[in-house]
Amino acid sequence: QQSRVEQKAARIRKGFEATREGAKQLDDLEKMLFQDKNYADARTFTRLFNNFEQRSIMQKLNELLPSQNKVKEQAEDMSKEVTNILKRLDKAAKKQDEQAARLELDNCRALIRKYLELEEL
Repeated sequence: QQSRVEQKAARIRKGFEATREGAKQLDDLEKMLFQDKNYADARTFTRLFNNFEQRSIMQKLNELLPSQNKVKEQAEDMSKEVTNILKRLDKAAKKQDEQAARLELDNCRALIRKYLELEEL
């Protein structure tokens, strides 16, 4: 039987893996925005992605992370910023501003990659 520490470590690993897998959905968003020019669906997608990736996965994972070395604090700040980026991305899609949408999509990917680096700490 696993100890509580081992169980928590396993849940943290699964949380980072779920975050990594969920982030792959941003490829679908990119296609909606820049190939299909389907801004209405892209806007819906940003909200669903925020609910799924940021709230259902990242926030729950943040609760499991250790407080030492400010890992938990960094993770919480990053996951909140993911929401802010997605809000800006939604606004860009509403305006059909491809340049702003591209910038925010890139920012979102970069921040999630940085968030995933916390797994090594």
